[in-house]
Amino acid sequence: MSDTLRQETARLFFAIRPDSAVQAALNRMAGKAAASEQGGRCVKPENIHLTVLFLGDVESDRIDGLREIAGSVTAQMFSLSIQGTLFWKKNRIVMADVVHYPAALFALADMLKTVLVAAGFTCEERQYKPHITLIRKVGAHLPMQLENPIQWNVNDWLLLQSRLSSHGACYTELGRWPLHSITETDSLF
Repeated sequence: MSDTLRQETARLFFAIRPDSAVQAALNRMAGKAAASEQGGRCVKPENIHLTVLFLGDVESDRIDGLREIAGSVTAQMFSLSIQGTLFWKKNRIVMADVVHYPAALFALADMLKTVLVAAGFTCEERQYKPHITLIRKVGAHLPMQLENPIQWNVNDWLLLQSRLSSHGACYTELGRWPLHSITETDSLF
C-alpha cells in the first residue's frame, strides 16, 4: 500500500517581482507591444517576474528547510533598467529589454544554487539566462524602444509556488528575503 502513496510536491522557484509601479509600467509596455502583434498572450501583471533559480517539484515536507537555507543567503541590492522589448524566437516570447543584468543578480543565483545543491536539492543544470517574459506564444515581434527606460530597484527576492489552473498560472509567495546595500552587506561579514 505504501508503494502507491506518493509524496506531495510543490512546483517552486526563486524570483524577484517588481513593485506595483514597475509592474504597471511593464504591463502597459506589454499591452502596447501585444496590440501591434498577431497572436500572443500577455503575462498577467501580478505574474510578471524575473526567475532567479527554478527548482521544479519539491517535496512539500522540505519547504521549511528550503526557507531556512534561503534565509542564510546574503546578497546585494541592484537595479534593472528596461529600455523596451525583445523577441526570443525559439521560445516565442516577447521579453523586457534589460540594458544590463548586474553581477549582483548572478551572484544571488550562484549562491542559492550552491547552498541548495549542498543541502541535497536538485537545481537546473543549464546556464542561467535571466529574462522577464511579457508576452507568450508570439509568432513574430518588432522590438519596441522606450523614450524613458523603466527603472526597477530590486530590494528583495522570493520563494514562489506555481500552480496551474484553467485561468493560467497562479504564484503563491512562500518566503521573502531582503537584499542589502553594499555597506549593509559589508557589515554582515
